[in-house]
Amino acid sequence: MKNDCGRLNLPEGRDETVFMRARHRLCMIACFAGAAFCAPAHGQGLTDPTRPPQAIDAPGAAADSGGSALQSVLISEARRAAIIGGQLVELGEKFGDATLTRVAEGEVTLTQGREAQVLRLFPGVDKRVIAATPAAGAAAAPAKKPKTKKQK
Repeated sequence: MKNDCGRLNLPEGRDETVFMRARHRLCMIACFAGAAFCAPAHGQGLTDPTRPPQAIDAPGAAADSGGSALQSVLISEARRAAIIGGQLVELGEKFGDATLTRVAEGEVTLTQGREAQVLRLFPGVDKRVIAATPAAGAAAAPAKKPKTKKQK
């Protein structure tokens, strides 16, 4: 629609700026419409980074420990407590029919009569101490002290 001079062939009485503004609006509407249709597809693959792991979130996670999952342990000089199944239980208090008798760093013990049930904070993780081994050749030669120059 351009003539030889590079100007648009518009009907008489129409200004080129009016046509350009209308074309600009149309392009903007098309861009926003395209973005609106594409936006939901981009967010589908993202997950919430603050969401707990699936093992904790699974329906059977609480059922494995008899309906009570250990969620946190609170240890201080003043008190020992645990959050079990979303409920704060102090040492010596009852949780259901059992009494909280021991609070350790990664586990607690609930006692009911003569039965004791140990709830672990991380059930599938075993904490082990691994002895450090010296690197190859490190034990063979003792470290030498660097020589220093004497000042006069």
